[in-house]
Amino acid sequence: MRKLLFEKLLLISHVEKAAKTVEFHPQVTVVEGENDTGKSSLLKSLYWVLGAEPAVVHSRWKAAAVSGLLEFSIDGEGFKALRTGNRYGLFTDEGELLLKASSVTKELGPALAKKLNFGLILTDAYGEAMTPPPAFCFLPFYIDQDRGWSQAWRSFDKLGQFPRSRQDVVYYHCGIRPNEFYELKAKISDDRKKRDDLDAERKAVQSALEKIKARQRVLTIDFDPESYKAAIDALLVEVNELQSRRESLNARLNNLSSQKAILDEQSHIAKAGLAEIDKDYNFVRDQFSEIILCPTCGTEHENSFANRFSLLEDREATRAFLIDVSVKIDELVGKIQSETTALSRVDDQVVRIRAILEEKRGALKLKDIIDAESEKKALEFMAAEVESITKRIANLDHIINELERDLNKITDKKNKENIEDFHFEKMTAYVRALNVNNLSPVHFEGIDAIISDTGSDQPRALLAYFYSYVHTVLQFGACTLCPMVIDSPNQQDQDAENIEAMFSFIFKERPAEAQSILGTVSLHGISHRGKTIKLQNEDHLLQASEYEAVGDELQPYLDQLF
Repeated sequence: MRKLLFEKLLLISHVEKAAKTVEFHPQVTVVEGENDTGKSSLLKSLYWVLGAEPAVVHSRWKAAAVSGLLEFSIDGEGFKALRTGNRYGLFTDEGELLLKASSVTKELGPALAKKLNFGLILTDAYGEAMTPPPAFCFLPFYIDQDRGWSQAWRSFDKLGQFPRSRQDVVYYHCGIRPNEFYELKAKISDDRKKRDDLDAERKAVQSALEKIKARQRVLTIDFDPESYKAAIDALLVEVNELQSRRESLNARLNNLSSQKAILDEQSHIAKAGLAEIDKDYNFVRDQFSEIILCPTCGTEHENSFANRFSLLEDREATRAFLIDVSVKIDELVGKIQSETTALSRVDDQVVRIRAILEEKRGALKLKDIIDAESEKKALEFMAAEVESITKRIANLDHIINELERDLNKITDKKNKENIEDFHFEKMTAYVRALNVNNLSPVHFEGIDAIISDTGSDQPRALLAYFYSYVHTVLQFGACTLCPMVIDSPNQQDQDAENIEAMFSFIFKERPAEAQSILGTVSLHGISHRGKTIKLQNEDHLLQASEYEAVGDELQPYLDQLF
């Protein structure tokens, strides 16, 4: 089993002109501080940088428009992940760009899935099978303060993209259903969709076939050459309409290309300006005198912190402009590709109709299309098409049956029983250790059970389930073991005995192989072997004193996203 380890997190807000750097212990890190000191915002940012949206984000944190750089390793191989707005970058430990992305589902998610050996494939609401976003990889390892203590598997947002996926996710991580199961399941889903499409096509052809047969019984065959002229005239009208549409598409393409050229030029100018601002800033920063003489015009300038901040503001405003231009260019590229595809389709239709006109105009062979012989050939063609589609459907049915047999072979009932027995034993011991006395074993007999208790018992029951499941993942799973992030366990007014039991349990039963990161107001007298980070500034996790240093460290990575 691979292991994901968080090493360092850098957060910066150019709105607040403040930043924060946090380094994590490989075993246990406790983030301790009173309410409103930013514990939850810090913890939410860990998986957020990797594309997993927290269930709840405070409005002030959203307004700060925070960017983050996470340094992490997978089995000792170092990486860095950057997020600014909805743009993402994945880098090597040395800073080499591996991926830049603006889509989590289509770009960032699949790339991280390969690194994390995350082979789960789910079917979305539209019937499309795909690798789900990173949140589905991190779900078992995060308890969010706002949602995680009321129901398991709800600490991230936007999970409804894959309806009825809960059991699949639970079974996947703990090893009941391995990667191969979901690969086969996706293939079956894809083949079933193809079969449904073929069946719909067959019904459409059969319907057209019946209509032609009905017309044959009532139509009089007409060999009047004027009929052919009328058909040719109709084709000419269609060509003219297509030519008009082609001109319209060309005009739109030219307009889009012009817009892109303007934005490309603006981006080029802004990048050049950014480089000059960086030179000015680096020059001023390296000067130690209070007055700096401009090498160009000879004007004297005060070498103050305010002036250096002014340069930083110019730099970040330029960078924000570049991000906005990059997004607009991406949108224009998509529109240009769409219009080009549409133009290509029109061109194909024009070529087809012109070929028909050239072939038929002199010899009056349009009776292949418009006379009784045409209808006979159309009937023959459609009957052959129905037969061909029926054979393809039968072939897909055979393939689906074979895949389902392979799927049943992978579903090892004995293995499932062993895994669920292991989880049940852990859960039984843990609810006892946490004094959850009213939760009957029948309510957590299945590993995918929905844990439900009342009052202050619910958080302790969920903590027992969280730990039982992580231990089961470690014992039987094949995916990557991710850091256990636990935010604010003291929920629902726990009494002194139970809160002490919770914190003692968190450190005592923690899997030695798993990195643990805990956010809390107090440790309630429980000690641990690891690192404690104390937050003391109310309403200010990010600090102005760190802004300049963090900005310099993030700059090389931000520049590579443009």
